[in-house]
Amino acid sequence: MDIRSFLNSRLLPLLEGNDRVFNLTGSAAALLLALETRPFAAIEKDSQSAETLRQDIELYRAIVSGGRVCFIPDAEGP
Repeated sequence: MDIRSFLNSRLLPLLEGNDRVFNLTGSAAALLLALETRPFAAIEKDSQSAETLRQDIELYRAIVSGGRVCFIPDAEGP
């Protein structure tokens, strides 16, 4: 069983329906988002946090063979 199948079979069934997940620390949010197969938007408080989240999602998606990440930087950022 590959890692994506394992995580999808063990983790995602815990989040059925309209469940909400709060207060994930470290790159746990990125792992959860990397497993998502539907399009989604993630909004962070600043550009640095957004860039870190993007990098973490891309890392996990490389491991679990996920789709690509589209990053839209802050229009007023550096």
